[in-house]
Amino acid sequence: EKYFLHDLVHRFQHRFDGLPLHKLCYYHSYHDTAKVLLDMKRLIHPWSTKTRCGKLSDIGNRQDCIGMTPLHILACSTKQPLAIYQLLVEKYPKNLVTKDACGYIPLAYAFRCNAPSEIIEFLAESYKSKYADFEFDWERLIVKLAQLCASLHRIQILLDTHRRCSPEQKDN
Repeated sequence: EKYFLHDLVHRFQHRFDGLPLHKLCYYHSYHDTAKVLLDMKRLIHPWSTKTRCGKLSDIGNRQDCIGMTPLHILACSTKQPLAIYQLLVEKYPKNLVTKDACGYIPLAYAFRCNAPSEIIEFLAESYKSKYADFEFDWERLIVKLAQLCASLHRIQILLDTHRRCSPEQKDN
């Protein structure tokens, strides 16, 4: 058990090693959004000697030690700039449907962490436009929100989003 805890602490201390985009998303709330966006664009499209505009880096599709992508990390943040979401979804749409180690997608964290309605709407519409066939586990999220003692208002937002964005997907 002692080794397990030591290993866990070590993994979290080095969670963002080699993942500068993840680290930027984690600490973005301490910085000006315009500067964060500029730094993100530099990481997403690194310059090369062969091209004037850098090629898209795969760094945004990588997962950290708990399976989170930059979009997961952003969805857990206390500061929720729409422009950062838009950039990540535009460049790394696969993050929308990537599950972390707990089996959650970023939209689940946005609900759990009380993201503003404009963020919820943006993510929900992004799922609908980019992954129309993706089946979101609405029931699991409702149960999880209830276990976390989410307000009835937050659960109602989830239900309304489900009706609006996935009416064809039946509740279990």
